[in-house]
Amino acid sequence: MTSIRRRIGVTIAAALSLGFTSMVPMVSAHASPSAYQCDEGRDRDGNLVVFADQNYEGECRAWSNPQVGDLRNQGFNDQISSLKNRTANTLCFYSEERNQGAVMKVQPWQWQTSISLNDQISSFDYC
Repeated sequence: MTSIRRRIGVTIAAALSLGFTSMVPMVSAHASPSAYQCDEGRDRDGNLVVFADQNYEGECRAWSNPQVGDLRNQGFNDQISSLKNRTANTLCFYSEERNQGAVMKVQPWQWQTSISLNDQISSFDYC
């Protein structure tokens, strides 16, 4: 009887363990777009918030220190379609990495539902 109880206990413990771990979200190095949906933790004053779609829709990313020389390293190159400059700084967005190419200037606290460099931004920095 004791060995049966042990086997049942082990089986129940394993089932509970599997059930619990399946409820914990795992985020890989190449996380799905839903892992980058904006919430109050990201979309807040002091951050630059960029979106893959117009009207602040789709996958988003946020930076409190908006200086990125190459968006390929961030997995977001040529994907920005709208943005919120929620900082006190003027920011410049460039069509090429290392702050080269065509430039788009965004003033402090300016939000843009669509941008002139739609799906062309490769880097950005303070102006």
